[in-house]
Amino acid sequence: MRVALTHNLRVSADSTEARYAPPETVDGLVASLTRLGNEVVPVEVSGPVADTITRLRDCAPDVVYNISEGWPDGPGQEFFPALFSHLGYPHTGSDAAVLTLAIDKHLTKLVLRAQGVRTPRWQFLREPEGYDPDIAGFPAIVKPNSEGTSRGITQESVVDSASAARTRIKLLLCEYPAGVLVEQYVAGRDVSVDYLEAVDNAFGGVMTPQEIEIQEERSHNILDYGFKNFRYRMAAEPEPRVRFHMPPRLPDDVIEQIRGAALASVTAVGMVDIATVDFRVDDADVPYVLEVNALPRLDPDLVVRRGESFAGVRPEDAVVAAVLVSATRRYGLPWDVA
Repeated sequence: MRVALTHNLRVSADSTEARYAPPETVDGLVASLTRLGNEVVPVEVSGPVADTITRLRDCAPDVVYNISEGWPDGPGQEFFPALFSHLGYPHTGSDAAVLTLAIDKHLTKLVLRAQGVRTPRWQFLREPEGYDPDIAGFPAIVKPNSEGTSRGITQESVVDSASAARTRIKLLLCEYPAGVLVEQYVAGRDVSVDYLEAVDNAFGGVMTPQEIEIQEERSHNILDYGFKNFRYRMAAEPEPRVRFHMPPRLPDDVIEQIRGAALASVTAVGMVDIATVDFRVDDADVPYVLEVNALPRLDPDLVVRRGESFAGVRPEDAVVAAVLVSATRRYGLPWDVA
């Protein structure tokens, strides 16, 4: 099968490219897709749309394996699935409507709350004057509404007073005028849960949750932008600053609650093929959904860590194979893991 791997290539450390794929991610995906028996054509999509359309037509793919993020100051993740559908190309991952919903934390939380999924209290703001300290309470965390990879989140994002919150709101709205969230801060541990639609398990494709433990003293135990995008990913450090526990160090019934809430979140938002759901579990072992991600990162270290067995393929190929299997089944394409 001919596969077009559509992606934005990260070429700088600028925060506007934080969601883009570094070369090692693209190389790893090309290698996995090739090992799975496909002819792979990488298609970088950051340039003019007309050029992308030309490259796709020249490639004539059977399916598009999509990890494109869009543009920092323009259309985002939703653009390219809409384009692929318009051009008639089957593609992996959720459609444009679902990606639009998933990247909007406020709208996602409204959907989750309507389905009875626990999420921290929050207020969405486009103007600082509307802030009500009683809604989220204190401590609270102030963050952009429609950003990924922790952009706009620092240690100063956690606030303990209305005056500190107002200062942070004004600062963030200058940089992210589309809106900010003031959210109840849940002290506790971070747990991330992957969903692979093609995996036939007792939890509907929800994989074993993993706890992310920060290995250094910090003012606030959060995966902020600086930590997540620089320290968190330095696997070669002699003393890693993060440790992963899979399953989490939680009672079995709490882990089951998390997996159930993850499946409910995936279903409510309508995500397909692959997704992640991020939780914060408080000191009383109560889990809260923080956000969902319909286009998770597929960096090589993350792929291996997610790589629970699937169809007997090697761990570094398991996630890629699962995504491709569910996408081709959805479109009725004649492909499966050999």
